Amino acid sequence: PLARMGATVTGIDAVEKNIKIASFHS
Repeated sequence: PLARMGATVTGIDAVEKNIKIASFHS
């Protein structure tokens, strides 16, 4: 749903996913 707000949300979502992935690897 948040993706509807625009590309900025997509960028934030990508960063959030990267943080989650980093957390799993650490």
